[in-house]
Amino acid sequence: MVNRYSRFVTGLILMSALPLVAGNFTEKELALFRATVQGNIEGVKAALKNGVSPNTHEPGQGRTALYEAALNGKDEIAKLLIAKKADVNGSDKFGSTPLHAAVTRGNLSMIQILIKARANTSAANKQKNTPLHFAVQNGRTAEIIEVLIAAKANVNARGIDGRTPLHSAAHHGNTEAVKVLLAAKSKVNAKTDIDGTPLLLAALAGHAEIVDILLEAKADPNIKDKGGKTALDYAKEGNHAAIVEALKAAGAKE
Repeated sequence: MVNRYSRFVTGLILMSALPLVAGNFTEKELALFRATVQGNIEGVKAALKNGVSPNTHEPGQGRTALYEAALNGKDEIAKLLIAKKADVNGSDKFGSTPLHAAVTRGNLSMIQILIKARANTSAANKQKNTPLHFAVQNGRTAEIIEVLIAAKANVNARGIDGRTPLHSAAHHGNTEAVKVLLAAKSKVNAKTDIDGTPLLLAALAGHAEIVDILLEAKADPNIKDKGGKTALDYAKEGNHAAIVEALKAAGAKE
C-alpha cells in the first residue's frame, strides 16, 4: 500500500523551509511573518501595533502567523498572538491548523499552549486527518498522544482512506501509540474504506509485537478486506512466520 500519509506530512515539513512569498502582502504584513519565523517578538509587537491583523493569511500556503509560530517552535510569539485574538484554529490551504503543525514538529509545549487556548484537537484537514493522526504517523511520544486524548481528541476519527489513528499506528509500527489508543477505547476492529483493520495493516507491515497486542485486545483475525484477504493472507505473503503462528493460535482460518 502506498503511504500517502507520510508524503503529505513530509511535504508539510519541507514547505516550512521555503522563503515567505511576498505575493499580495503589504510590507507591514510581510514584517509580521518574517518576525514570527525569526523569533523576533519585538518585531511581531511592532507589526501588530502597525495594524496588521494576527489572522492575516500569507499568500503562498495560506498560513497565519500563529501557524508559523507553531511550526517553528516560537512559544512566546504564539502566546502573544493568541492574546491578540489570533484564531487558534486558523488553517492553511490544506486545512491543517496550528495544532497539526505543532504535532508534526513534536513540540509538546506548543501543543499545550494551543490546547489551553481551546484548539480543536479533532480538527480534520482536507485529507480528513486530525492532529492525532499526525501524532501517530510521525512516531510522536505516548505523552503527546495522551495529551491530545485528554483534550478530547477523537480516537476513532476516520482520516484519509477511512483510517483511524489506530490503523495508522498499527501500520507505522508505533507500538506505544497502539497501547495508548486501545486504552482510550479505540475500536480494535475498525474498518477502512476497503475494510482493512488495524490487524490487517500490522500483519501486512510485519509488526509482530503489534499483532500480538491487537489479538490480546480481541482483534478478529478472520476479517477480510474488500480484496478478500485476511491478516493471515498478508502475513504469509510477507513471509512473516511469527505473525502467521500468532494468527493461527488466535483462530485464524486457512
